[in-house]
Amino acid sequence: MGKPLLIGEFEKELNRKPLGQKELERTLQKGEKALSGYYDFYAKQWNYNTINEFSVKAHLPVKIQAVSDGVLLSGKLDKLEVQRNPAHVVVVDYKTKQPESRNWIEGLTKNATGDYKRQLVFYKLLLALKPDKTFAMDAGVIDFIEPNERGVYKKEPFEITDVEVAELKKTIENTVEEILSLAFWDKRCDKKDCEYCRLRELTC
Repeated sequence: MGKPLLIGEFEKELNRKPLGQKELERTLQKGEKALSGYYDFYAKQWNYNTINEFSVKAHLPVKIQAVSDGVLLSGKLDKLEVQRNPAHVVVVDYKTKQPESRNWIEGLTKNATGDYKRQLVFYKLLLALKPDKTFAMDAGVIDFIEPNERGVYKKEPFEITDVEVAELKKTIENTVEEILSLAFWDKRCDKKDCEYCRLRELTC
């Protein structure tokens, strides 16, 4: 894909969004600058053996009588980079912002949730649950579209362990059970002055 085509596709998609004229112009300018630099930075490293916007639907078995068919999980993966063994892929998740640190991505810094890393874990779980087991996920990559303050673009690769997948699977199962049994209704988080917990108190 050449740079003009990349920028053209971006402009085409952005023009479909319900944006005001000033917001559209600002976003176009920012996006064109970021994508142009991104292309120049990675142009000699493209992996052309890819599958883009890969949709996955799978059922997670749960040991709850009311959910005999399991819980439907779904997701759209930005890009799969197919490896030498076609059954193995690296999942790339694009982020339209300036790069964050690796510790931030993993939720190891102040005010970091770890959602970016958790998303990669979820994608590995999805592919593992896919009925026909089309692909096995070897690794995940968080790919930031915008450069940092020094103009450097950044990707962060992660190997997702089976332990991480099992922990997320258990979290989903517990959440489903709490919702169906209404056990979540009386739970509170540890965050001080949580607006949602305050709202819950008002409904008592």
